[in-house]
Amino acid sequence: MNAMAEVCEKSGANVAELADILGHDIRIGRRGMRPGLGFGSGCLPKDLGGFIPRADELGADEAVGILREAAAVNARRRQRVTDLVGEELGTEIGSST
Repeated sequence: MNAMAEVCEKSGANVAELADILGHDIRIGRRGMRPGLGFGSGCLPKDLGGFIPRADELGADEAVGILREAAAVNARRRQRVTDLVGEELGTEIGSST
């Protein structure tokens, strides 16, 4: 949903409405259909942080491209929220890296 949030923000669409609509599909469901400050669990970023480099070492880097992008999308959403808070406060918070 964080990738969808990026697209919705660019297009002016409402990501909460999109999540609700997608949640009607029984194959998807509503559970976990909320954009947020990154991954839905604390373990996945840590797991990807170990799994992706190991796949690279093994020469299977193409197999984990989607996982690499998932990590990047979630990092961008965290930074975007920080940027939005800074804009509301009229100051810069953290740095975009």
